[in-house]
Amino acid sequence: MLSALMDGRALTAGELATVAGIRAPAASAHLSKMLDGGFIALAAQGRHRYYRIASVDVANALEALAVVSEARPVRTLRTSSAAKALRPARLCYDHIAGVLGVRIHDHLASTGAITVDARGMGLSASGAAWFAGHLPARLATSLLDQGWLRRRAPSERGLTITARGSAALADLLDIAPDELSA
Repeated sequence: MLSALMDGRALTAGELATVAGIRAPAASAHLSKMLDGGFIALAAQGRHRYYRIASVDVANALEALAVVSEARPVRTLRTSSAAKALRPARLCYDHIAGVLGVRIHDHLASTGAITVDARGMGLSASGAAWFAGHLPARLATSLLDQGWLRRRAPSERGLTITARGSAALADLLDIAPDELSA
């Protein structure tokens, strides 16, 4: 359920139960514990209750846990296809990840827009002149709004790079369009 929420959207308990492959009562019990633990937040709209990741810090912790956790073996074609679909581009909470995210990072570092050192990443003076605000979230929103990326399905984090987006991103990042494919 937490993985399903990592694309930054809020989902209902029913949607999260479906994604997790469990019944509604079990989902409610898990959601209650995660809510009490501060991992998720709840927003009510009318009679609907929507759950989302509580904060960027929680999203960062989940990403860090994913890096160190043991990889689950792929046992079905559906699981293999789903994992392969996440490779080119996906959302991780509020920013772009996958091959596209790495290419964007590498391009920004090579042009000097961001600095990377032992303390982490920083925005250079030239980068600050080009960007404003919360860069990763705004970049993801912008690429989705421009139609360069589109969501694969409501309950998935995976993104599809559109034909228009592939051409524009390849030009912008100075790479071959096939470098963004799976």
